[in-house]
Amino acid sequence: MGFEDRDYYRDPEWQPDRGGHSAIRWLIALCIGVFVGQMMDARVTDALALTTRDTLPNWHFWRLLTYAFCHDPSYLGHIVFNMIGLWIFGSVVEDMLGSREFLWFYLTAAFAAALVYIGLQLAIGTPSPMLGASGATMAVLMIFALHFPRQ
Repeated sequence: MGFEDRDYYRDPEWQPDRGGHSAIRWLIALCIGVFVGQMMDARVTDALALTTRDTLPNWHFWRLLTYAFCHDPSYLGHIVFNMIGLWIFGSVVEDMLGSREFLWFYLTAAFAAALVYIGLQLAIGTPSPMLGASGATMAVLMIFALHFPRQ
């Protein structure tokens, strides 16, 4: 009797993951690709980072999402810890929501974090660029904590 012949193995809940978590893999690959581009040319960061100086007056509204794929090229820990958090907590949340809904949630969280940043920058008045997936990753962590408070 092989492992595949066991009754519990036929249950879809016990089936092995055959390449799932596609949204997370695409997000991580995109972040790493942009990070490599940032390391090769600083203009990538200048074109994608979120700043109140460039975004609002120049109508660069794509920056409300693209900043989330940029990371500080001078500190490797920035991208590493964001992607580890996304992988660990996002895998569970994506299994719960499904890939499409998870992707919409992630992008909406990144957009919401950008709006909060712009509001704070306009209130404080000290413009500094925003980069990184920390806002969206923290939103994923919060969803995980709300659904699994004892883990």
